[in-house]
Formats: sequence, C-alpha cells, structure tokens
Amino acid sequence: MEPSVSPRFIFPVEPTYETQQYAEFTSRISNWSVCAFFLLTLGAIVTVFLRSLLKKPREAETFLSKLQSSPRRVPSTDSIVSPLQPRWSGDKNNRPRHFKSRPSPRRRADVISHNSGRLSADVEIGQLYRVETYYREHEYIDSIAAEKFILCIIGATSAVGATLIVPITITSHQILVNYPNNWYVQWLRTDLISGIWDVIFFMSLASILVLLPFGHFFEESVGFGQPPNWRRKNSRVVHYFRRIIEALVSLTLLIAILSGIVFVLYRLAAEEEKTWLQFAYSIISTCGSVVFVVCTPLGFTSLTRLGFSLSRPFVTSKGLKLKRESLSIETQHLEIQLDPLADSAEEWRRLEELRRQLSEAEKATVKGTIFWNGISLSLISINIVFPTVIVLKVFFHLANSFIRGERLYNFAHMEETTYSYLHFFILYLETASVGYSIAAALLGLYQLNWMKKIQPKRGETTVRRLTLNVGVVLVLSSAFPIIFRVLGLTSFDLIGLYRQANHSANQMLHLIMRASFIMTLTRQFVVLFPPTRYVYNGVFRIIWAALKFSWWIVERAVEIIWKFETKSS
Repeated sequence: MEPSVSPRFIFPVEPTYETQQYAEFTSRISNWSVCAFFLLTLGAIVTVFLRSLLKKPREAETFLSKLQSSPRRVPSTDSIVSPLQPRWSGDKNNRPRHFKSRPSPRRRADVISHNSGRLSADVEIGQLYRVETYYREHEYIDSIAAEKFILCIIGATSAVGATLIVPITITSHQILVNYPNNWYVQWLRTDLISGIWDVIFFMSLASILVLLPFGHFFEESVGFGQPPNWRRKNSRVVHYFRRIIEALVSLTLLIAILSGIVFVLYRLAAEEEKTWLQFAYSIISTCGSVVFVVCTPLGFTSLTRLGFSLSRPFVTSKGLKLKRESLSIETQHLEIQLDPLADSAEEWRRLEELRRQLSEAEKATVKGTIFWNGISLSLISINIVFPTVIVLKVFFHLANSFIRGERLYNFAHMEETTYSYLHFFILYLETASVGYSIAAALLGLYQLNWMKKIQPKRGETTVRRLTLNVGVVLVLSSAFPIIFRVLGLTSFDLIGLYRQANHSANQMLHLIMRASFIMTLTRQFVVLFPPTRYVYNGVFRIIWAALKFSWWIVERAVEIIWKFETKSS
C-alpha cells in the first residue's frame, strides 16, 4: 500500500509527457551539475571565511604602503643603500679599484634624503632596510603562500561538505519517502546523494594524503641544485619547476612509508575482500572516531557552560535591581515625611522625578530579566534535551547489543529505512541531534590543550597553521558517517562505496565506542557540576523547567502532526 500523500505537494496529479521528459532530462544531468554547484558554493563560502583568518601583510609591506600613500615622493628600493650588499667603486672601464665600505648612518640619511625629496626625519633607516630586504629575499613567498592556500581551500571544502551532507542526506531521504509521486523532488534520489558522498570522500582522501602534504613540502622546498645566486641566473619558471620536483620527491617518499605501514596492517588485520583504499579510509575514520568520542563530551559541557554564562546578567548583575530598590526606599521616605497639606512645589517636583526614575528602572529590569531569561532558558533547555536524547539513544543501543548479542547494524541502503509513525518529529529530532553533535565535536576539538596552540584567530593565522587545522578537521569529518551509525544517532547508510570499511562491522569496536562515549560524557558533567547539595537543587530546578518546556514543545508538535495526518487522510 502506497503511503498517503498530501495533494497540495503534487502539482500534476497525472504527469504529462512534458513533465516526464523534464524528469528524465533532470535525472541525466543532475548528478554532476548539482554536485558541482554544491561544491563550488561551499568553496566560495570557505574561501571568504579562510581569507578572513589569514595573517595581515608583513610589517615591511605595511610600512611601504603607508609611505606610498603619503604625499611625499617615496624612494625606490634600488636607490636605498643596503647594508647587506656593499658597493664597489671602479674607474671608467668599470674595473674595481677599491672596496667602498658602508656609509655612516648620517651619510645614509643624506643619500636617502637626496634621492627621495627630503623625507621627514621620523623615517627610520632600519625600516627602509627591511623594505628592501623583503622585496629582495622574499619575492616568491606571497605566491607560494597563495598556492598553498588554494590547496587548503580544497581540503576545507571537503571537510565542510562531509559535515553538512549528513543532515542533508537525512532530510532529502525523508522528503522522497513522504512525496514519492512528486516529480519535482525526484532529483533528490539516492544516486545523487551517493555520488556526492563518493566525490567528497575522494576529495577528503586526496586532501589528507596528497594535497596538504604537497603544499607543506612545496613551501619548505628550496629547489634541487640551486646555486647561491640563483635569482640572477635562473628565471621564476625554472625555480618553480625545481621546487615542484623536490616537493614531489618528498611526497613520494612519505607515501611510500605510509603505504608500507598500511600494507603490513592490511595483511595482518583485513580480510581478503577488503580493498586497500577502503582499509586506508578505515584507519583514517577510526582515528576520527576516537577524536569524536573524546571531543563531543567536551563540546557538550562547553555549550552548557555557555548557557549558564548568558544567565548571569539577571542572576549576578545587581545594578538595576539595587537602583530600583534605592529609588523605592527614597520615594517611600519622602511620601511619609511630606505633609499632604503643605504646598511645596519643589518637593512635589522631586517626588514626581523620583517616581519617574523608579518607573523607568522597573521597566528596564523587567525587560532585561525577560530577555535574558528567555535566551538562557532556551539554551539551557537545548543543552539538556539534546545531550539527554543522544545519551539515551547510545545507551539503548549499547544495552540492546549486550542483551540480544547480535549484530544490529547491518549497513542497509537509505531506501530501506523509513518511519511508520510520527516520522516528521523523528526526522527533525534526528537531524537536530546530528547537527548538535557536529557542533559539539567541533567546539570540543578546540578545547583540547594541543589544539589551543594552533587555534586560528581572525587576521592572525598563518598558512601553515591553517593547513594544520584543515588536516585535523578533515580527519574528524571523515568519521561522521560511520560514528553516527555506530552510536545509533541515525539509521542511514551514509558511506556509499566505502560501506565495507573494516571497523564498520566490528561489533566489539562498536561496544567500546558507545561505552567510552557514555563514560566520557558522564565524567565531563560530573566535573562541570560537582556533587554538592546546592548544585543538585539548582540542576533539579533547571531540569524540571527544561522538561516542562520540552513537554510543551512535544505536545505542540504532536498536535500539528495529528492535524496534518488528518488532512492528508
């Protein structure tokens, strides 16, 4: 029996010939076009974001730009006498006659003043030397950093795509299940989602194993066989070619070493039907799964701490409250002492002014309390409901695995998974849980001590530090499809051609990951809320308020779903 579908979402009840032709044409071209559009859009957004994190221009370049923007004529770098390159003075045949040492600082200032149209005396000679040294010794640094930045963009796009496509996959599948006869949503088919997954996984593996290491080696390389005065003898093309060769040789050696290690592990642990690429992805995703299990509880506690920090303005900030109390006491004191029969205009004006200030203070206090109460209560409710739902789901799957003792997680295709009741509410809850887990994992990743040292900051991040961050996030994002299925947060197959990864069917590893996740999360919340009576009472009140708020949301959601099902039937 086909599921009932609302007629509002099916525009042609009987599809016409033109509609069928349009659907067939869309099915042929949508895979690559939608995938390319998705990746290009992500690449543009990631480029803008990463560009804002890069370090600002160098000190010498900034100084030169300030000089060029001044109304005075700025000397060229060729006219500056360099302390690193002493000049020779020769006769008319250009034969060196004697060596001319560096002039004194006063003489250098005179030369610069003569060549530049009398620069002001506040220009330091050392800064001008740094300008010349920058353009002479670092003329290729900006171009090399730009090339490495492009490789970082590719890796970051893969990481963001692997992060966002998890909830997109769940939502698109549920749309297809609810509206199977709608020709306008048939482009969200399984082939398209699987194709996007395969492209993103390939880009992730290529970025981790090839692109990011090549960018690092290319930045560190100097070129094979470069003489000391290579800038005079070789052109830029030859220099780039030699640096590329050195980077490729270093990358080849690194890949050879890693391939040997992976091959030994593959022969020891893998089965015959597993391919080498799937086993390599299995190792990377296992490392990402361990990072996820460690970082997600840290992210949960950080988000909970954020909710409590937003509640402090109406709990600890006593400014408006004290002002209101003082004005109220002073007003009452004047009303008691003031004789009703007295005709003092000055005292009446003072009393009216105090009443006006008291009214304004009360309004400000009430508005501030309502605003901060609403925000903090919403965040605290979210930070309690979602971790509770996630922990309950993980605990349920862990207990079920112990009791039944069978392999519950056979990786089925997406079209085999659906919901028979309250599908909309379950869909939204599952998608929100996955998104909350991703945000908590990324936030907890930068709570680690070794990640705080390379944490990117706006306008202060170098390309090397940016490359390290992209590599770590790539390893973490490669584990999202498997770890969500292992923990039981979703029941969809999200790994496409890589579903035969080695640890995806290892039941013992599933049990270890679930138990480790629950124990780590419990430990973090015990550290956040030490076992005291005051804390227990406060947490109980917060949980009770959050449960009441959550129950109200559930009632409204069930009512809306019931009305929708009634209209559909």
